[in-house]
Amino acid sequence: MTDLPRDTEFELAALADGSLAPERREQALERVRGSRELQAALAEQRRAIELTAAVAVRAPASLRSRVEAMAPARRDG
Repeated sequence: MTDLPRDTEFELAALADGSLAPERREQALERVRGSRELQAALAEQRRAIELTAAVAVRAPASLRSRVEAMAPARRDG
């Protein structure tokens, strides 16, 4: 965890996972290049993404079915 402003953390997370809007990407990368603190924070975000992807597993179909059955019926209008 860093002491960076929350919006900066969100931007770094989006930059790390590739979801940052293309028009903001280069500007964000330029800020990161100019700051060791931002470089370290971006590296931390990327590590978190890698670790999450490494342990991500899909729930068994039987569990997903039971959870879906417990969800309230959708109302279309």
